[in-house]
Amino acid sequence: MVKKNVTTNELAVMVNTGFNAVDKRFDVIDKRFDQVEKRLGELEINAREVQSHLSRIGREVSEIH
Repeated sequence: MVKKNVTTNELAVMVNTGFNAVDKRFDVIDKRFDQVEKRLGELEINAREVQSHLSRIGREVSEIH
């Protein structure tokens, strides 16, 4: 195996490149989490609407009997 001396500047560039790659991956993950949060919010709203409709139907059925 050939030994290569790496300068601190070269090492800094390598580390920076690695951090930039990880940062880009986190950006993608953040966007996906934003999409998931949005969809969950929509589901919560829909669940409240369904619950409201079911309550109304329940009251109407109670009035019939």
